[in-house]
Amino acid sequence: MSSTKTYIITGANRGLGRGLLEALIQRPNTTVIAGV
Repeated sequence: MSSTKTYIITGANRGLGRGLLEALIQRPNTTVIAGV
C-alpha cells in the first residue's frame, strides 16, 4: 500500500522554491501545493 505525501511550497515561481517544486513533481504519489 502506497501513501501519498503532500507538500506546500511558497515562492515556487523562482529560485529555491521553483527548484524544489520541479524535483517534487517528478516523484510518484506526491501532491504539491505551490504558491507564488
